[in-house]
Amino acid sequence: MAAIQMKITGYTNKKFSKAYTGDPYKVMINPDSIKWKRNIEYNQQQSPGSSSASQKYKSTPSDELSFDIVIDCTGVVDVKRVDMAKEIGDLEKIIFKYNGKIHRPNYVKIQWGKNMTFKSVLKSMDTSYTLFRPDGSPLRAKLSLSFGQYIAPSEVEKRDKTESPDMSHM
Repeated sequence: MAAIQMKITGYTNKKFSKAYTGDPYKVMINPDSIKWKRNIEYNQQQSPGSSSASQKYKSTPSDELSFDIVIDCTGVVDVKRVDMAKEIGDLEKIIFKYNGKIHRPNYVKIQWGKNMTFKSVLKSMDTSYTLFRPDGSPLRAKLSLSFGQYIAPSEVEKRDKTESPDMSHM
């Protein structure tokens, strides 16, 4: 059975119903690990006449998903995908570049396997080139990507009314 490749799709609306033109980006090599960060924020309050502080719930910020992918343009992984500039450019169009039609970068959905769908926006993208041709052009790059969960305002209202978080993205 062939491995299911992680797919990164751009969307031009908050409801993730209008896909960005062009094909989704399929990673060449699936990440070897994924970090899913979740936080709860508290206000530290000092009670009058007391030396101890109590924690009062403040908020639950959106989740963060981060992982590294490798783009290998040596021809070993995929003989058809050997142009590093095109690979980086194709990914950047989906997750990073400013989209003039929506006046911001695209919304992004990350899908991998049967159970992982993460609706998000890019927070950061770090590229490290790790292998080069004799002329100095890159053959391999490691990209560290970090995404913040995107929840449409209408979904936040629904979630606040039911007071139970939506965990369907994982």
